[in-house]
Amino acid sequence: MNNWRKYKLNSFSFFLGYLIPGLGHLYLGRVWQGTVFMISIITCYLLGTLLGGGLIWTETNILNLLGFIVKFFNGLPFLIALAARSGPVNASSYYEIGTAFILIPGALNMLVLIHLFDVIKEKNEDKSL
Repeated sequence: MNNWRKYKLNSFSFFLGYLIPGLGHLYLGRVWQGTVFMISIITCYLLGTLLGGGLIWTETNILNLLGFIVKFFNGLPFLIALAARSGPVNASSYYEIGTAFILIPGALNMLVLIHLFDVIKEKNEDKSL
């Protein structure tokens, strides 16, 4: 039964960390880390959105597919923006810079989620002692 609780803790904190970057760390009691991750990643994503960054590619190739996967790791902000979009708009003169500012927090959240696994492992090892 104890292993089941560990699994639930792992999956729920990972889900929270994906949905809102940094929330998984906050859930596990890492307030400072979670707050820094949350503020920096969401601010960078919002800046990319304000600069007119793109969410969907207009042509199909492997780089655009990989970019979409990285953007997907922005979590809830990306899912909301994806649901609210009406069509591809590349009208902004800062489109490519904005897209970079959307890609960067997605990649950072991937790294934060990997770090979250280390935090979970550390908590589980502390409980087993």
